[in-house]
Amino acid sequence: MGLSTVEEVDAFMLTHSYVSGYAFSPADVEVFGKISLPDAGKFPQAYRWYIHIAALTGVKCLALTEEEKAAAAKKLEEAKAKAMAKLAKKETMSMDAIIEEITEEAFADEVQSMTMTSMSLL
Repeated sequence: MGLSTVEEVDAFMLTHSYVSGYAFSPADVEVFGKISLPDAGKFPQAYRWYIHIAALTGVKCLALTEEEKAAAAKKLEEAKAKAMAKLAKKETMSMDAIIEEITEEAFADEVQSMTMTSMSLL
């Protein structure tokens, strides 16, 4: 899939929920790693998808102070890099196992609060 910009993701997500097929997949993680949080006003479809993928991967990205945003951005970049490295190695781990491992390592103290935050956004 050639999605590498927010504009491309926004246009694609107008008629899709996921990058490939009808369920969350490594392709979603790959594209997620290529873009940052889209502007909700300019790119509503990309924003919807990004928030959804962030919630599925356990990324805490909303309702944070500037300090918390910076710390979360650093953790996000580290988690993205780790996920991309695992995908590049084409390990036989399932996507769920990769996400669980990354989430437990990077966000151990925040998993419970992220779940509650994600649920409140729905």
